[in-house]
Amino acid sequence: MNVLLSRKDTIRFLILSELMVNPECNQRDIAKKLGLTPQAISEHFKEMVSGGFINVVHKGYYEVTRKGEEWMSRNLIDLHLFSEELLKKIYSKTVVAIAKGKIAENDSVRYWFGDGYIFAEKSAKGNGIALTSAEDGEDVLIKPTGSFEPPEKGEIIIVKVPGVAEGEAEKLTSICSES
Repeated sequence: MNVLLSRKDTIRFLILSELMVNPECNQRDIAKKLGLTPQAISEHFKEMVSGGFINVVHKGYYEVTRKGEEWMSRNLIDLHLFSEELLKKIYSKTVVAIAKGKIAENDSVRYWFGDGYIFAEKSAKGNGIALTSAEDGEDVLIKPTGSFEPPEKGEIIIVKVPGVAEGEAEKLTSICSES
């Protein structure tokens, strides 16, 4: 996560990312995308060329070197581990449900358990807030704001599915109709 602690490293990370994803971009394109002056980007490029992170292809155009790729790889792994831990903490305080009807981000929703799934619908007297938008049947991320009734105890029926041999399917039908 060190790349986030130093502005210089953050800018280097963003520049190298852009050059790797969009190799035909130039300093001016990157300056505009990052909201920096061409002069500031030029200084970063000079440091990265002298540090061996990028090579000049021709005036204004660059390529990432092996050293630059290795630096990116190390920092991407650190960022990945950091963001993965952060996402675990965020999602442990949220609920994923199946939208019943259209739900917009920040809508008040009611969510409940039914048929083995958690469902959510728009509701003025909801027990959660939608953190994402969703169409009917799509997943929606919810931040709980009220109580949630756990599912009622039910029963689980486990059956061994019979072979395809003649008459075997009737056994399954009769077992299922008994329950």
